[in-house]
Amino acid sequence: LNLYVWYAAGAPDSAMEREAEGAPPPPPAAALPAPPPAQAELLRAAWEALDATEQAQVRAAAEAFRALPPSEQAALRARFAALDAMERHGWLLGPALGADWPALQPLFGYVTEGEREPLLDALRALAPHQRAQLTALSRRTPPQQRAALRLELLAQPPAQRADWLARRHAD
Repeated sequence: LNLYVWYAAGAPDSAMEREAEGAPPPPPAAALPAPPPAQAELLRAAWEALDATEQAQVRAAAEAFRALPPSEQAALRARFAALDAMERHGWLLGPALGADWPALQPLFGYVTEGEREPLLDALRALAPHQRAQLTALSRRTPPQQRAALRLELLAQPPAQRADWLARRHAD
């Protein structure tokens, strides 16, 4: 699923800075074996979390991917396999959030199970420029204060989050 979501987003290059530039990429994933049951459940939940528009986008991307010649599929799989594992996993959030995940991960990557769904709902409701503002705000927020920032974000009524974010971003 995350491969097809990445492909639906235009198969972008890694958004992460590499610590070891020039390190050899991992070996390409030749085939997609059936996932183990726990991972299959994760993929099902990720699929169900996508809205109908994103599901249609991913379905179309999967069909387009499968129509590619095997050599192009293999090259794309190798590019995807070369991404950091955190970045590959982030694509399960869908084309929009997956693209923003490397920048948002420091703020949202380590949350309790009870925080996960409300935070994902809040992120999905933000426009791309608002997620960019939140990314900038996250970078300015010391790690020990990020939990408070997440709680403050969730404390805002959804209709007021954009104004709150603009004010916080401008500070």
